[in-house]
Amino acid sequence: MPTAAIILCDDLGHRLSDEHGAYEELYERLINPSFAAVTPFDIEVYRAHEGELPVDLGRLDLIVVGGSRAGVYEDHPWIQPLLSFIRSAHTARVNLVGICFGHQAVAAALGAKVTPFEGGWNLARHEYRVDASAFGLSAGDVLGLNAFHRDQVREVPTGTEVFLSSDRCAIAGLVGEHLLTFQPHPEFSASLTESLLAAGEGIRFADEELADARARLKGDLSNEVISATIRTFTAHRAVV
Repeated sequence: MPTAAIILCDDLGHRLSDEHGAYEELYERLINPSFAAVTPFDIEVYRAHEGELPVDLGRLDLIVVGGSRAGVYEDHPWIQPLLSFIRSAHTARVNLVGICFGHQAVAAALGAKVTPFEGGWNLARHEYRVDASAFGLSAGDVLGLNAFHRDQVREVPTGTEVFLSSDRCAIAGLVGEHLLTFQPHPEFSASLTESLLAAGEGIRFADEELADARARLKGDLSNEVISATIRTFTAHRAVV
């Protein structure tokens, strides 16, 4: 059975985890989808934000780096070890998937700049254009995915290309050798996104931002499409 390491970089908290599942459960559902007849990954969970990272890269067929409230440019003691780990995994040609903060961390580890977006938060469902065909996605496809970020990747790392973008995020997905990243959250349901919006009401988000985000929560999501894309990516890269 292939082995996947889920690298957690944050927690949802007890209430949200009880209602929607913990982060590790959300990522496991994404890479071991119940709708597809595929060999499941054996899952190992590491909490990077608590100093845990895999030691033996040779045992791993896939690494998934997840989301976080932190910025990759912030001075948290666990971020530089995470970036170093990503570089090591990239050099070792282990399949890497990055999601939201994980997308930014992979880009930063490979030398790209990540900064806050001058346009503010991207929240709830946005439409993303597929700019380059990749692993079952065709150029010109439009995907509906939930976003929850203010930071953005500002440069394309050497050896990668942009395959996903939106009107408010020019570098929303990167593809490279053994590397696939997503700025949006294909593991987020509409109900989880609403719970996160409610948790930030009056604290992190302006009333206008919340109203706009909630108006877009009802659209269809392409989460299963991205799940299938990740499985196609890992199957293809397994024989490279």
